[in-house]
Amino acid sequence: MIKIKINYILAMDFATTGHGWSLFLTERIWSRKKRDVLFFHADIFFSPKILDKVIMSDYDNILSVDEDYEILTKDEMLVAGRDGIVESISKQLKSSLHIVGESISINRFSSEIMGKFYTYIERFCDKQGKAYGWEFILDHFIKDEAVKIHYIKLNVHTSQFHPLPIVPIMRVFK
Repeated sequence: MIKIKINYILAMDFATTGHGWSLFLTERIWSRKKRDVLFFHADIFFSPKILDKVIMSDYDNILSVDEDYEILTKDEMLVAGRDGIVESISKQLKSSLHIVGESISINRFSSEIMGKFYTYIERFCDKQGKAYGWEFILDHFIKDEAVKIHYIKLNVHTSQFHPLPIVPIMRVFK
């Protein structure tokens, strides 16, 4: 069994920023040991089997995608790529791109890429503002810096993955 230490960062300005900036706020803690990073959205429930596939992958830098996705909300974050390499991640992808699936936001990045990504997030937010999601910033990072991120296709079934709105979760814990 793999032991994972979890650090929580409270983004006090989250109401006016995006989760890309929240990710950047973890840089201070990350820089102490500069290890590989496993990160995912906090509002999803998923089978440990999905996490195992991401952790045990032979690739160092991974976006996990559901290749059997459905457009339900028009808010789905789609991943385009070829030969296992991510070309783009966005809610609206050009029809000329080869869409490989929907991001399920369970990812792993090497310490080398994570360090470069933190630097890029800071520069991006200084120029563009802080109100962007990490996927939007990552899309620019991949294109601007010619970074190679692999995708792994997972056949996600509703019994293994549940993206849930925060409001119902909050009601459960009240």
